[in-house]
Amino acid sequence: QQNIFSVCNEVRNTTCRRVDGIIAAALFISFIFVSLASVLGYLTFGDNICSDVLKGYPSSSVVAVTRLLYSLLALFSYPLQIHPSRASALALMDLVRPSAGGAHRWAVVTLLELIGSLLIAITVMDLGKVLGVVGATGSTMVSYILPGIVYVQTFRTFHAKRLLALGQLLLGCIIMPVF
Repeated sequence: QQNIFSVCNEVRNTTCRRVDGIIAAALFISFIFVSLASVLGYLTFGDNICSDVLKGYPSSSVVAVTRLLYSLLALFSYPLQIHPSRASALALMDLVRPSAGGAHRWAVVTLLELIGSLLIAITVMDLGKVLGVVGATGSTMVSYILPGIVYVQTFRTFHAKRLLALGQLLLGCIIMPVF
C-alpha cells in the first residue's frame, strides 16, 4: 500500500489499467504463497500450531533452506518498509520545522528507525505477540477509525450517514483498547 506511488513511477506508459493489473498480480501471488504456507502448517500441526510455524519442524536441510529464504525475504523487504516510514517521519518534521537539517535530518531519522527496529528485534522473543498487537491495532484503524474520520472530515453537514460514521469512529476507539 505505502509503495504504490513508487510502483506507479516505475511503470512504463502508466495507465490505471496497467497499475490495477500489477496490484492484482501482486495480491494473487501473495495470496497463493500465504495460503500455501497456512494450509501446509495446519496439515502438519493441526490445532497445535505455534505462532512461528518453523519452530515446530525438526531440524533438516529443507527447514534450514526455508529459514534462509525467510531471512532473505526480511532482508530485502526491510528497505521497502523503511522508505515510506522515513518519508512520513520527514514530512511530519517538515510541518514542525520546515527545511531544517536536509541530509543530516535524513541520516538521523534513518539511524533512529534502524536502531529502534534492531532493539525490537533483539528484545522480542515471540513475534506472534507483536504481530497480534500490530494486527489488532492496524485492522481496527483501517476498518473503523480512519474511514469514520475521513467521512466526518469530508462531509461536514449533518445527516444520517455522518452520524453513522461518528458511531463507527467511536466504536473503533472502544474496540482498539479492549481487544
